[in-house]
Amino acid sequence: MKARVSLDHLMWLDNEAHFTNELRNVLNDAGIIVLPKDIDTDIKNWNTDHSDATFALLGFTDIMWDNGFMTALNEIAKTFNNKIVLISDNIINGGSFQYDNLQFISVKEFYGVYYNNYRYEYRPSKLYDCLIQRVEEYRLLLFNELSKHNLLHEGYVSCLGYQIPDWLQQHNISTPTPTPLDVIKTVSENPGFDSSSIDINEMPFTNFDEPENLYDLLSKTKYSVINETYNSSNEYDNPFIVFTEKSIKSLQLPNISLILNSNNTSEQLLNSLNLKAHPLNYMLDLMPNRYSQIQLIIGILKNNITANNVDLDALAMHNQSVLKEYHSALYTKSFYDDIIKKITLY
Repeated sequence: MKARVSLDHLMWLDNEAHFTNELRNVLNDAGIIVLPKDIDTDIKNWNTDHSDATFALLGFTDIMWDNGFMTALNEIAKTFNNKIVLISDNIINGGSFQYDNLQFISVKEFYGVYYNNYRYEYRPSKLYDCLIQRVEEYRLLLFNELSKHNLLHEGYVSCLGYQIPDWLQQHNISTPTPTPLDVIKTVSENPGFDSSSIDINEMPFTNFDEPENLYDLLSKTKYSVINETYNSSNEYDNPFIVFTEKSIKSLQLPNISLILNSNNTSEQLLNSLNLKAHPLNYMLDLMPNRYSQIQLIIGILKNNITANNVDLDALAMHNQSVLKEYHSALYTKSFYDDIIKKITLY
């Protein structure tokens, strides 16, 4: 069961693979051992031949480490006198990194892989877009609320019912070839979940023909409702805020991005990445959980709320310019030298 992948997404994946390999080669040349993504954190299985060695673990684009994982790595580093460096485009969401034996390096330039150098003619023909591929409870809840408030026909909407293998295993979906409908039924049958406005017989749902390049679709809507992968209300036990291509691609267009993410999204975009979100996102940041965020988005869409004196073209051009700088930096030797320097001086 594979999700749809557009041409622009394929380009981002190629960029990610290229620059990740570049960084891996630089680290190896510096004598730093790059750990695999699926590293075994059981201390009993740690290779004692690597005592006193320096390791790096790379986590870019949709990868996030939870506190349990980092606690185990911290204990390994302490026990075997290892230096373990986590290198990621994740951002510490307030406070500081609390693991004494680990080093965390946030690489904002990696968001340059999402740089889009196109300028689209912006002519909204629909109120909003809301593209849901991977379904979990809060995403299906959003779809349910859009249906309940008769908003589906106002936007380009999809709810495709994809999921990753780990999720399928955790939810005991063990059929040889699980379908999107299997996923949607599993989520909708959760105790207490209101699926009253969802017609299971019409799922998976989409009301548009998906173009080869998603920008062709996103440039035709006034609002983009962004379901980020990780959110504080999803009960992910971690100190990070994570942005993926979902947010970054939309921020380069002159529509209004409404980002469902952790609290402090707008502040972190500006302070950590120098990217600007529409002021409505500061209202979303104040909501205590994902459910209240969804209710606010429904209200924004139903009442067609905007903000005065916001130059959407200027916002998009600013974000494009910043991401262009990040993209250019990825091609420079100084970018990689700076990472090695930070590891050496730690």
